[in-house]
Amino acid sequence: MGKIKPYKEQDSPKQTAQEPMMATYHQSAIPMDDFINSIPRDALAEALLFALEENKAGHCISNSQIESMINERMGWK
Repeated sequence: MGKIKPYKEQDSPKQTAQEPMMATYHQSAIPMDDFINSIPRDALAEALLFALEENKAGHCISNSQIESMINERMGWK
């Protein structure tokens, strides 16, 4: 192992985009319809039933509650 450098003496890595990475970044994604159609229908049905059961049991958080929690934790108003 090499000697550990104090934080201020460490060189920060250069943040440059490498060509292979950029090529990967620009690949086209599959269309949303194809993605959704690739999900098995029985898995979607089970997820829906689970979500409904959780909602009826009161185990859900509304979007406004989530937004409030995020704002509070991040110190936003």
